[in-house]
Amino acid sequence: MNPVLVEIYSTILPSAPFLIAAYALMWCAVLVYVFIIMRGQKKAEAQMAVLEEELDELRKKGVVGE
Repeated sequence: MNPVLVEIYSTILPSAPFLIAAYALMWCAVLVYVFIIMRGQKKAEAQMAVLEEELDELRKKGVVGE
């Protein structure tokens, strides 16, 4: 093998596990963040649905106008 390539590979390959671990940790953090955001969005949508039902009931009773 070319001595220049041997020098390059000996510099790059020892740090490969750290690079792989950093990417894996980053992807795990992104997935957890997306999961938390999705859960919060579903909770907010459920609360909005309850509020809309309550508002419709109040409009039917004539308490709240358009």
